[in-house]
Amino acid sequence: MYPALPLQAKEYDKAYEAWSTTGAGAAFSLKAAGEDAAGATQQLFSSYYGSSDYAATFITASIKGTAPYDTLGALSKAASGADESDKARSELATKGIALQSLLMASLSSSAAAVQACVAKDKAAASAAVDKSWALFATDNGPIALSEKRCPQFNTCALSPSASAAERPAGISSVNVRLLAAYKSMQTAAAAGDCAGLAATQRLTEGLMVVPVIQGMLREAWEVDPSEGKLDATGKRINVGGKHVSDGFVEVCEGWAFTRAVLPMLNRCDAAVAKTIALNMDTIANGKHVAFGGFIKVVRETEKVLKCLGVTCDDVKSMVDKVTKKPHWQACPKAAEKTCPTCPTCPAAAKAAEEDEGGETLQVVLLFLVIALIIGSHLMAPKPEEPKPVNEELKGLA
Repeated sequence: MYPALPLQAKEYDKAYEAWSTTGAGAAFSLKAAGEDAAGATQQLFSSYYGSSDYAATFITASIKGTAPYDTLGALSKAASGADESDKARSELATKGIALQSLLMASLSSSAAAVQACVAKDKAAASAAVDKSWALFATDNGPIALSEKRCPQFNTCALSPSASAAERPAGISSVNVRLLAAYKSMQTAAAAGDCAGLAATQRLTEGLMVVPVIQGMLREAWEVDPSEGKLDATGKRINVGGKHVSDGFVEVCEGWAFTRAVLPMLNRCDAAVAKTIALNMDTIANGKHVAFGGFIKVVRETEKVLKCLGVTCDDVKSMVDKVTKKPHWQACPKAAEKTCPTCPTCPAAAKAAEEDEGGETLQVVLLFLVIALIIGSHLMAPKPEEPKPVNEELKGLA
């Protein structure tokens, strides 16, 4: 087990230690999980950010408050009059761990499953599929983001009142479909069906991106001064003649989501990625600067959804909490581009880049400890500890 750590907020040294150190009885640390990632998607991100340890660099700077995040206090004071650096660092770090490190490790392991299959090692392929699911479904990990976003974007497949047996992966459409996809991958791995395994692996990559995109679009909407908060009567809240939008912390959250998908956007369309980055990478300004408003980010993103392997119906629009009406019309012209070089497009099965596999996954407690230490409310925890796919199948039998 990992050593018990104090759970007071803002203890960044302890948070860094928990993230970077392997606990007793654990095979690897959360930091190592991200650093050990390999494969085509990892290479894509490494190439875009100019370093193979891009995730660790981002997370380290967020936790320790070093450059480029050493000026968050001054920037937030200039933007809102208050020092919000602790909250901003917390959001950057926990989102970085979940969406850059753990998510990439999960994708890396599923790609390794394809490679093992091609090498005719069915046991290794099955183990890699299980590891990929466990990394994705770990408590407070990427799986929880879909659960948080589905009521906000009307993308829940099941009712919140569904029993635990009815929702082993949660209620969001993405998670329901991902569990079904992972079961299919496990069947394909056991049968040595490498083409089927590779095709489904590409599908899972697209689905995993959906809640990240939704998070990015949500933060873009929240910090756009022309949109956002309403009073009890439905009128826009104005202070000094200006509409009140959410603030500096939400700008940081938006950038954390954007970083987790930007290289994929760039692979599809470099101009789209550049526009989104200009609109979302605005921490240094202390505020959101959307040249075309949040809707510019939405429309640019919609251009490449097909390339990413998803549809407008997968992403949809953020809805109002009370009225449930959409805040924008999703894909009014359905202007989606194609992208023959994207991994989600039809292609023959081929081996993924080599990845180390077979480690015992014990990251649930550690990630929860980190989130509590640095005081984040990033993602609501799942009610039950996730299990490998083969154990999930037992529960559904």
